[in-house]
Amino acid sequence: GGFAVGASLLLLPLLDPVKSPRDLAHTYRRLAQPGEPYSIYPRFDANVLFHVERPATVVSDEAELRQFLAVDRKAWLFAKRDALAKLEGLPPLHQVASDPDSEAGYLLLTTRP
Repeated sequence: GGFAVGASLLLLPLLDPVKSPRDLAHTYRRLAQPGEPYSIYPRFDANVLFHVERPATVVSDEAELRQFLAVDRKAWLFAKRDALAKLEGLPPLHQVASDPDSEAGYLLLTTRP
């Protein structure tokens, strides 16, 4: 039992950057100006909300995502790579940061650099 607890305390923190959007959330909080909205795609993710510590704009589907990104202001998007790759014709998005999971991880994007 002691070995399992010790291994958990040593190994689980090493997986945190891969399994948690914490670093991306800190990047957003550092760079985003007050009033600049963000959303999460393809589904609402409690881990992102927990680490960002600000309310998100809810987008339920691709059409609502397009509306969110089309407004004339800077907006931020936490998007899963695999879900974003399936979308075509989105407004230009600029990658600010990404997590280490190169297949299904999150990207942090903005509508304006």
